[in-house]
Amino acid sequence: AHEALIDLIVDADGHVDPRLGGAGFNVTRAVARLGRPVAYLGRLSGDRFGQLIRANLDQHGVKIAVEAPSAAPTTLAMVDLDPAGVPSYHFYLDGTSAAAVGSGDAVLPEGTTALHAGSLCLVMEPVGTSTEHMMVNAPDSVTVMLDPNCRPTAITSRQDYLDRLMRIARRADLVKVSTEDLAYMFPGQDAGTAAAELVARGPACVLVTDGAAPVRAFAGGR
Repeated sequence: AHEALIDLIVDADGHVDPRLGGAGFNVTRAVARLGRPVAYLGRLSGDRFGQLIRANLDQHGVKIAVEAPSAAPTTLAMVDLDPAGVPSYHFYLDGTSAAAVGSGDAVLPEGTTALHAGSLCLVMEPVGTSTEHMMVNAPDSVTVMLDPNCRPTAITSRQDYLDRLMRIARRADLVKVSTEDLAYMFPGQDAGTAAAELVARGPACVLVTDGAAPVRAFAGGR
């Protein structure tokens, strides 16, 4: 997993609450909490935010695969909460640490059995190209898991982004999507039809989340 950032949560009164975040960071830390050996494969900044992220991963026993800190600042997400608590996102990505993963860094650690990636690390560069190459060329013995976690405000070219997702999906074993992801990827289709179309692209199983509704799994035409 590749993406760690700081969520700057801004409430309706303008109060700012910085939180450690990023989809890849969250997944990696969750796996560590489950007692499984896990590596975070992403670039962390040498700034104060990056130091906090690194310390948190260390605290949870996560191996940091790309050890050298970046001189670039930590990636930021501005999360605006309206009076009802509904969030909207604005991202500060270009020239930041999470983007700075080149092809020489995107190498699976020895003994890897599963690779999980997605979200903003498929949008930024050079990390997007590096991650795609690593995923589509992963050995057959590695379970490849994709979570698009689409963030339309961060996507420059929707078509290029979708093309990348489908190239990865052909190699992926498991794809996890939300109904919002499916609406972005397959506009005008209901979630079930879209999930079935995604399964047809290659993955063995597609998991669909829908807020508080039960999770659905699509596999083998069922």
